[in-house]
Amino acid sequence: MENIRDFYKATYPECPIGSRINHDATFEGLTDDVLAGDYYDYVGTIDSVARERIFKRLAEIRGVSYDVIYQTWLNGFKEANGVLYRRDWNCDGAIRMHNPKTVELYHKLRYEFSPEMHDCFFAFSEQQLKDGMAKFNLKREDLVNYGSGTGLIGTQDGITDYLKQYDEPERRIKEECNPQEVYFYEYNNHECMIAWDGDLDAIKIIIARWGVEVAKTIKRFNATRKVINIANDKKIWK
Repeated sequence: MENIRDFYKATYPECPIGSRINHDATFEGLTDDVLAGDYYDYVGTIDSVARERIFKRLAEIRGVSYDVIYQTWLNGFKEANGVLYRRDWNCDGAIRMHNPKTVELYHKLRYEFSPEMHDCFFAFSEQQLKDGMAKFNLKREDLVNYGSGTGLIGTQDGITDYLKQYDEPERRIKEECNPQEVYFYEYNNHECMIAWDGDLDAIKIIIARWGVEVAKTIKRFNATRKVINIANDKKIWK
């Protein structure tokens, strides 16, 4: 039986993915059932380049086209609100999407956007407070604190301007991003598969941006509470 790890490391010695492939995975072991259901767990890596290379070799061994192998694998994906996904039990049930359309945009708008700061700053110590005041030439009597624990301090106008800059990326997320893709992304991002409160962090993001009715349509995993109960729990939203 041809070992997948040995094949990969010999054929692509420059690629570090080879060392991540399971030691006992073989091409003979990549049956149709494994391809459609447990490929990630069996091989040990979710890397798409490695998958393509492994599929090509498997097609050669079987004497079929690459597309036959690919379609067998693709048929193992399930569909939720137009999004193809499967669970990766090699990573505690993380969700793997097939060709998500809006995740890259969502990540850019949510996590890479950086608003400019004018007459406001973050301070979690006396020294940071002094540095922020000096940078914008502010006096203590000019300052307000935006919410306990946030660390955002500045003039009222400065804080208002800072927060308003989030309006445009938030609008684009709501209008251009797929809520189901966002849920799956945040499910993995917050490690909801092992979190004590299940998918709470992920579904809260959906409720906050798209509302209760959209959140009710989301295909959820590890859900510990109903959407309506989460939405109505004031303690959660403090």
